[in-house]
Amino acid sequence: MLMPMTVALLAITPLSPSMSDARMILDQISPSARVHVTEAGRIDRIYGTPMHSAATPATAADAFVRDTATIWAVRPDQLHPVGHPQLLGYQPETGDYKFTLLTYQQSVDDVPVYESTLRVLVRNLQR
Repeated sequence: MLMPMTVALLAITPLSPSMSDARMILDQISPSARVHVTEAGRIDRIYGTPMHSAATPATAADAFVRDTATIWAVRPDQLHPVGHPQLLGYQPETGDYKFTLLTYQQSVDDVPVYESTLRVLVRNLQR
């Protein structure tokens, strides 16, 4: 079973809704999730507790993107996976990796939005 444990988001949009709007969205999927806000008052990171579980890291990340994109005033259909998943945190005792990092790019009308990258870090749990 795979669960996103930490989610880092970078420069997804210059717009950011209020903290209360973000909290309302997060309370529906993970009430104990934590939010990091920049000095400028912009939400740039959501992290903490498991937010989704799925059979693959990509499925878990896609669910997270679908459920939280509006926090950054972005529609989920504007975020598209790019590149290849990166395996992180090699565990020599098991031969497995602790995390998978998936990257999404925002595009509007098939035009990529400058500096609008979303990165989802999924914790890989073996059961």
